[in-house]
Amino acid sequence: MTSENHQILEITKNYLKDIAEGKTADELAIYYSESVKQIEYPNRLFPEGATRNLNDLKEAFLRGCLKSRTDCKKALSVYAVNR
Repeated sequence: MTSENHQILEITKNYLKDIAEGKTADELAIYYSESVKQIEYPNRLFPEGATRNLNDLKEAFLRGCLKSRTDCKKALSVYAVNR
């Protein structure tokens, strides 16, 4: 494994660990470029598909917390304070 591949693997492991630990959207944002563009192809949830920038991803994260009723208290409280 090259050094670059090892770095990518470590970043990926840290990202997944941070998600599992319930980090906030702002804390997870370190893994994204400011110019990120996520393209979601049409599916059952979004028949028209969707395109999201970094702010859209953060808001989608919060909506996901609300819909799934997972333990996102920290994320929601940070969001409320920053609004």
